Amino acid sequence: LLERKQILSCSQFVKIGRNTQIDPTAVIQGPTIIGDNVYIGAGVVISNCIIGNHASILHGNELLISVIGDRCYLPFRASAFMSTVMEDTMVAQNACLQFCVVGRDSFIGAGTTFTDFNVLGGPLKAVGAEKRVEETNLLVLGGCVGHHCRLASGLIVYPARTIESDV
Repeated sequence: LLERKQILSCSQFVKIGRNTQIDPTAVIQGPTIIGDNVYIGAGVVISNCIIGNHASILHGNELLISVIGDRCYLPFRASAFMSTVMEDTMVAQNACLQFCVVGRDSFIGAGTTFTDFNVLGGPLKAVGAEKRVEETNLLVLGGCVGHHCRLASGLIVYPARTIESDV
């Protein structure tokens, strides 16, 4: 124990920017970096993340091993695991991001789930550099959303799928 906290929760492993507001019920474990002017609401869990400046992470969100860009907005009960959400993006309530990348200025609708595990067995296939579908030799691979996308509520995005920019 260091500072009477678990080792990864001590100030040596959690860096918090200026003018950041954190609800006392939030749990933050390091190594984590939180930018300036960030709001973190009640019941939020953040572990091993980077949170950009001016982000709003409201009630009950859970972020694990992820990057949340500048000016992102997560209203409540969204989760991100090993994912990157680029700046000016909103991830609505009850959305679940697993192993995925979401581009700038995008919107992920409520209850949308990005899956990462191939339940059909065998390696996942994705569009390669030659614009052909190729085997990835991976059993786990998340999805990708381009820049300036608007995704409706309740979608299920299967592993290794790409949604192009401006959709």
